[in-house]
Amino acid sequence: MSRSTRHGEMKRGEVPDSLGKIAAALLALIVAVVLFVPATAWSPKAGKQNQSGNRNQQPAAQISTLDQNQSTRQAKTNSGDNQKKEGDGRQPSPPPQQPPDYTPWLVLMTGFLAAAAFWQGAIARDVARRQLRAYVTGAPLFTFAFDEKTRPAVRVSLTNSGQTPAHHLRERYKVDLLSHPPGPGMNLPIITSEFSAPMVLHPKGEPFFFRAICDRDFTEEEISRIRDGSARIYIYGELIYCDAFNTERHTRFFYSITADAETLRKLTSSYAKEDLFIRYEIAQIGNDAD
Repeated sequence: MSRSTRHGEMKRGEVPDSLGKIAAALLALIVAVVLFVPATAWSPKAGKQNQSGNRNQQPAAQISTLDQNQSTRQAKTNSGDNQKKEGDGRQPSPPPQQPPDYTPWLVLMTGFLAAAAFWQGAIARDVARRQLRAYVTGAPLFTFAFDEKTRPAVRVSLTNSGQTPAHHLRERYKVDLLSHPPGPGMNLPIITSEFSAPMVLHPKGEPFFFRAICDRDFTEEEISRIRDGSARIYIYGELIYCDAFNTERHTRFFYSITADAETLRKLTSSYAKEDLFIRYEIAQIGNDAD
């Protein structure tokens, strides 16, 4: 795996949590409409049925008057129809029908369109944030030579590959010796030190360098294990920062240090020059970001 792997990018096909919440709200809206809108409201005959129900709820005296007026009009209509039948022999035209009421369907479709527009806007905002936010990564660049009386130290680079500054950036680290190859139950080193003072790391600018120093001396036996390859020096770091949208972000990096036998011998014997060719391998765990 390349050391320059960017942490924190959204994987292809990954759906943000905020969009999942929007989808749940949309589903809840649909269920509420289906449960609480009466079934008769979805029928095209709902308008005629509602008119009939309203008529049945009118006072008895008013209903009686309406019935008398309707009977009078019906009698006149029948009389006129009979005269038409006798005059020209044509059948009377049927009464006009009420148009179907599609209001509930229009309300539902409007809700669907509004929810879709809101969802699309949320996706656009989330994509914009991911493109504009800061992405801070850490990686070792050089390991200084050491011996039984000199503690190992690693030069670490912090880089912001995003589009906006990383605010309140703090770091802490752990340099230690671990067996190689690591066993199946390998655990991350426990960092007991405090985070550094906050700083601002600007995008695509000069990296920030610091020296990570081991908190103890290595014994002769441990140095011998480094030389024969049965143990490696590991550098583990944790970063905390805030992006331009005031969201707290976290990054972890975990590397092991390796080289050929002659380079390891010089590295563990206080070699003065800084021309050693050292490789840094990404560990199987401890490398992630949000």
